[in-house]
Amino acid sequence: MLVLLNSIKVNKPQCLRLWIAGITLLVCLMLASVVGAAGQYSSQSDNGITSLYYMSYGESPFSMKYLFADTTVDSTTKIDWAFYFAKVHGQCVLIDVGFDNKELAAKWGVTIKETPVALLKKLNVTPDMIKTIIITHAHFDHIACLPEFPNAKVYISKEAADRYLAAPEDPKIAEVLKDSKRTVTFSNHIVVNGVFTVKTVGGHMPGSSVAEFSHGGKKYILTGDECYLCRNASEKRPIGALMGDKDRNVRFLDEVAAKKQIVLPCHDPSITRKYTFVDTNISMIFGSKPQHK
Repeated sequence: MLVLLNSIKVNKPQCLRLWIAGITLLVCLMLASVVGAAGQYSSQSDNGITSLYYMSYGESPFSMKYLFADTTVDSTTKIDWAFYFAKVHGQCVLIDVGFDNKELAAKWGVTIKETPVALLKKLNVTPDMIKTIIITHAHFDHIACLPEFPNAKVYISKEAADRYLAAPEDPKIAEVLKDSKRTVTFSNHIVVNGVFTVKTVGGHMPGSSVAEFSHGGKKYILTGDECYLCRNASEKRPIGALMGDKDRNVRFLDEVAAKKQIVLPCHDPSITRKYTFVDTNISMIFGSKPQHK
C-alpha cells in the first residue's frame, strides 16, 4: 500500500484520506474473515448432523402396564413402531432399523404400514446408502432388518450383542454381529461419527442403550425403549416393560430431566404431531424436506 501511495502524486491531506480508506478496507476484510470463520464454527458446533427423521412403519394397541410401571388400569392405547434416519457429514445413518416380518407382526398385533426400506425410498435412500447403524438394543423391532443394509458399520453394546448371540433369532443378524469388520461393540459408551454419544442404561433390558447429541443449541436423546413415550420423561414415570433394572431406568429419567434433553422415543405417536410432516409416516425433527425424484 505504501508503494502504491508513493507512486501517486497527491498532497498530504489526500494521502491521509487514502491511507485511512485503505486501513478501513483492510479492517472490513479482516472482520468479514472472522465472521466467516465464526459461521463455519457455528455449523461445526452441530457436529455435522444436518437432518433427522422419524420413520413410523407400524402401529398397534399396547398395554398401558408396559408403558408405565405405576399403571394399575388394565387398558391399551395405540403406539407407533418406528426408527430414525439421520444425515451426518453427508452420510446416511439409522438409529435402529425396524422389522417387516409378517409373523412377528401378527404375534404382536402390529399393522405394518410400510416396510422400513419402503419408507427410506421416500427420502431417496436405498439400503446400500446406509453407512452407519446404531442399535439401541436387540429386540426384534429394533434389529430385525439389520441384514438389509450391507454397507453399514453397526454399533451395539457388547452386552446386547452377547445376549442376542446366546440365543439368535435370525442367523443373518448373528452373522452381522459376529463380523468384527462390520460391528463395533462397547461396554459403557462410545462416540459415533463424532456426533452421537451412545451409552448403556440397562433399564429396559440388559445392555439397552440411548444416543445423545446436540443440534441448533438444543440437546436431544434417542431413547430406544428406555422411554416408550415422551411422557415417561416429562412425568418421570418409569416404563413398565422392564427386563433390566428399574433403578437404572429411574436414574436415566432423572438425568434426562436434569440435562433438559428433548426426548425422541420409538413408539410415541405424538412425534408425528409435534414435528414437520414430510410424507405419509415420515416426520422431520429438523433439517430440510427432501426433493422427490
